[in-house]
Amino acid sequence: MIKLIAALALLAPMASAQQILSTLEGRNRVLLVFAPNALDPRFGLQLNALEHHEAELASRDLVLIPLLEQPGPPNPSPVLRNLRPPLVQAEEQIWIRRRFNVAFDDFTVVLLAKNDVEKLRAHAPVSAARLKQTLDDLHDARK
Repeated sequence: MIKLIAALALLAPMASAQQILSTLEGRNRVLLVFAPNALDPRFGLQLNALEHHEAELASRDLVLIPLLEQPGPPNPSPVLRNLRPPLVQAEEQIWIRRRFNVAFDDFTVVLLAKNDVEKLRAHAPVSAARLKQTLDDLHDARK
């Protein structure tokens, strides 16, 4: 019985992380931004690159999900405030990082199409122009 409870406790974060992504599948494109912590300069550069483009990105059904091993102080970025990313708990991050093969000390940006297929992966901040072009290409490919 104890083994069963322990196994279920281990599966709960996985189910929750899968649920976050599965609730977005078919409705939204997802931009996963992995960084070691909120103070990582690359994380700041990524948020700065998206600043002033929130409306355009939201109109393309984009949801931003930051995945930070050490969240640190609340980030006042307008990008995070305007795109209202879902909060991902530490246990859920482990599952998502394993799924996308991203170590906790890596900076990686992953764009998922509405069908949950990876369409872009970068190890440096992605410009808003490149992101919008990739999103538009995904939209055009569906026509």
